[in-house]
Amino acid sequence: SIFLGGIFTATSVGLSVEALKRAGKLDTNLGNQIVGAAVIDDILGVIILTVLAKISDAGNFAEEALNPYVMLTIGVVVFLAATYALWSLGIAHKIAGYLDQWYAKSSTGIYTRFFFGMLMLGASLSALLGLEPVLGAFGIGVVLSKVDNEIKHDAWSKIEGYMHIFVGGFLVSIGTMLPRSSLVDFKVWMWAILFTVLAFFGKYVVKYLFKDKQDGKLVGLAMSIRGEVGLVFVAVALANHALDATMASASLLAVILVTVSGAILFEKQVMKQAVPEKAGRVESSTEL
Repeated sequence: SIFLGGIFTATSVGLSVEALKRAGKLDTNLGNQIVGAAVIDDILGVIILTVLAKISDAGNFAEEALNPYVMLTIGVVVFLAATYALWSLGIAHKIAGYLDQWYAKSSTGIYTRFFFGMLMLGASLSALLGLEPVLGAFGIGVVLSKVDNEIKHDAWSKIEGYMHIFVGGFLVSIGTMLPRSSLVDFKVWMWAILFTVLAFFGKYVVKYLFKDKQDGKLVGLAMSIRGEVGLVFVAVALANHALDATMASASLLAVILVTVSGAILFEKQVMKQAVPEKAGRVESSTEL
C-alpha cells in the first residue's frame, strides 16, 4: 500500500515543459509555478522512493531493521545538506568557470565529461550512504542548474543523443516487466482504471487552491503526468518484491494511462489558452 502511494506521488516535468514551450508559456508566471512545483515534487518523490526501498530492505532483513532506518535518516540529512550547500555556494558554476578558462579551448567535450563525471560521483556517493543512486544523480542535477546556460546547452547538445538511447532501453526494460497475461486480465484493468482516476484526482484537486481556476486547472493537469518518474517507482517496487503481479501490472498500466491522457489534456488546454493571447497580440499590432 505504501509503495502504491509512493508510485503516484511522482511527477514528470519533461512533457509539461515541452507543451509550455510550444505554447510560449514556459517563461511566464504559470510556467514558473508548474516547473517549480514539479521540481519540488520530484525531490520529495525521490526521497520517498529511497525511504520505501530502505523499508523494503529492512522488511527482508528484520533482525537488522534498526540500522537501516538510522542510516537512512543520516543519509537523507547529509544529502539535503550537501545539495543545498553545493547549490548555494555555486560550486558547479565555479568549476565550470575554471574549465572554461583553462581547458575549453584545448579540449573537446570538456563540459560533457564534467557533467557525466558529476552524475556518476553523485550516484556513487548516494549509494555509499545507503540511498538510491537516482537520489544522488538528481541532487547533482540541482547543483549543476547554476552553471551558465551556454555551458549547459553545449553539454546537453552532446548528451541528448545518449539520453535517448538509455531512456529507450529503460522503457523497453519496464515493458518487459508487464506479463502479457495481464493485458487480458479483467482484475488488473479494474485496478488500473481505479488507480488512474485516483491519480488524476490526487493532483487535479490543487486547482481549488488557486484564485485563478484556469491556472489551477493547468497546474493540476501538469502535475498529474507521472511519466518516467512513476516508471522508476514501479521498477524499484518490482526489484524489491514489494508488489504482487496483479498490483505491479495495474500500477504500471495506470502510470502509462495517466501519463498519456494527462499529457494530451494538458497540451490541449495550454494551447487553447495560448490562442486568444496570440490573437490579442495580433490585434494590438494591427491597431498600432
